[in-house]
Amino acid sequence: AVIVEGPPLVGKSNVLRELAITTDHSDDLVVLFIEADGDAAHGVFQQIANILAATLSWPVSRDEVRTWLQRVSNSGGPALILAIDGASPDKDDVRRDIEELSSSAYGKNVRMVIALDDTIVRRLTLSASGRKATALGRTAVTVEVSALNDAEFEAALQMLWDHRCSFVPGVRAAAELRAPWILRAMVAGLSSDPEYRNENLTAVLPPMLGLNLIDHARDRLEENPELRRKVREVARAVLADSTDTTRP
Repeated sequence: AVIVEGPPLVGKSNVLRELAITTDHSDDLVVLFIEADGDAAHGVFQQIANILAATLSWPVSRDEVRTWLQRVSNSGGPALILAIDGASPDKDDVRRDIEELSSSAYGKNVRMVIALDDTIVRRLTLSASGRKATALGRTAVTVEVSALNDAEFEAALQMLWDHRCSFVPGVRAAAELRAPWILRAMVAGLSSDPEYRNENLTAVLPPMLGLNLIDHARDRLEENPELRRKVREVARAVLADSTDTTRP
């Protein structure tokens, strides 16, 4: 197993997506992408059963999936890579399935690439006491995904320039723009801008975060009142903290 570890929104899901895309024509392995988060997630085996049932138009149970994976794991031919996104120790069924897939009951021909927030890696790789490694912890290799480094940031700026988008000088000193999702949010509205459709013009963005990002967030959250409520509480906590003069 490989654990793709990093803070929230750093791009771990994109790593799994790129893995699936770049190996699409491989003769050695095939990637099956599984979303383990969300209300519809009911364990890895059940997610695979749902995918197979929808694809084959035939009912498939989780026990049949378990038997199939055990058979595939000990067979020859291309390896099956389960790219599991959004795994959480709070979802007992997902955690149990990952532990089972990490056990000796499965051969080397079924492997996992699991995207995990850095705050929960230890909860899946160590026992409740914290003194003993779980089956996943004993077998997994960890790859850390962090904010864009200088070379990656230059590549991102070049890609944006290829799409007629640039930044005012000074952007290389803005640490917050090293987060891919913030870059994406800043340029998200350009496609609907009438002036940007003029291919003789180039969009130039400020080298720092501005109020337009708040507008973008409001547009995205408009249809989700519960998420708006949560973000509002976070904003209140940030404002309260910033005005607290009792601490240095």
